[in-house]
Amino acid sequence: MFIGGLGIALYIGPYFTLYCMCYLPVMIGVIAVFGMMVGKKQKEKLAFNAELGSHVEETLSAIKLVVSFAQEDLALKEYDQKAE
Repeated sequence: MFIGGLGIALYIGPYFTLYCMCYLPVMIGVIAVFGMMVGKKQKEKLAFNAELGSHVEETLSAIKLVVSFAQEDLALKEYDQKAE
């Protein structure tokens, strides 16, 4: 399908088609660079969410202990510090 479209484009407007094809490698490079940047940020965010989730899970699993020693404020402060 790509080859057929390229053939038709070369037949109808060869100069414009070649002009557009010259920018194709540049655009692929830009897409690859931005894709790597987004992937890196996504991995960082997933790691942060896992850490924050483990903190919440730990606090909720020991909720009786937290409440019995009146440590709710401390637990909330720790969560806020990690969430920043």
